[in-house]
Amino acid sequence: MLNILRIILAVIVIAISGYGLITNDKELQPFMLLSLGALMFVIGINELKKDKKGIWGYLSIAIFAFTWFTSIQIFLPY
Repeated sequence: MLNILRIILAVIVIAISGYGLITNDKELQPFMLLSLGALMFVIGINELKKDKKGIWGYLSIAIFAFTWFTSIQIFLPY
């Protein structure tokens, strides 16, 4: 289930960022950051489920928190 979700999120991130690069449109960037954060969260959960003692799972979840905080700050008005 997590692998399918990871592939779907990766395709969404690549599609939105590719569209932004081709059209030079920056309006979809917060949505790309939200999708990228969700992708990093799924990768982190997947790494933690593997029961490895490495830091990559926790680092991915920290990156998820940072990207979501950043994208939410972009959405909120000043």
